[in-house]
Amino acid sequence: MSNTPEQNPTPSEPGAFRVFLSAAGWIAMMFVFVFIMIVVHFPNRSEPVDSQRVEMRKERLAELRAEQHGIARGYQVVDREEGIVRIPIERARDLMAERLDRADMEEVPREPEDNDS
Repeated sequence: MSNTPEQNPTPSEPGAFRVFLSAAGWIAMMFVFVFIMIVVHFPNRSEPVDSQRVEMRKERLAELRAEQHGIARGYQVVDREEGIVRIPIERARDLMAERLDRADMEEVPREPEDNDS
């Protein structure tokens, strides 16, 4: 069986109507996207923050950071009855390093003595 042009026709160029339909479909998809953005996204946007509120938040943040800096760097009695105090971070770090060094020195195993003599 030989293949003749009648049995295997070559695909032809798309007609003008198909090109128009394809272009119209793409344009319709873009309109649907824009419509969805207008209906769903834009009404749900948050309101812009005014400059007065921004300055108020910056001031509150600066106060909070100063308070935290004071707590982290100062001494304070937390509970006098329980003997709980707050000390600066640097001092606590030094005390813990000293405590760990002492614990390491006490727990260092000694070498066994030779009793061969």
